[in-house]
Amino acid sequence: MWNYKTPGIPDDAFERSENVPITKEEVRVIQISKARLCPGYTVYDIGCGSGSISIEAAIQVESGKVIAIDYDINAIELTKKNIENLD
Repeated sequence: MWNYKTPGIPDDAFERSENVPITKEEVRVIQISKARLCPGYTVYDIGCGSGSISIEAAIQVESGKVIAIDYDINAIELTKKNIENLD
């Protein structure tokens, strides 16, 4: 669905849940850009919420790894759905 390497997947491309936060597109763009991620890196997304940062980071690290962690099972399930939907 997102056919670009640049960060900035629109917020409405992510499935949302009332009780699970999402990092807004503008904030994700800055975070991912400033992280200067490269292929092969490992990224830990602690408190992954909807998975928006995890997904944006995965695009950047390609052959690397993103580990998304959250204590809320609803956030984990939502992250899984968003990964499937954006593949």
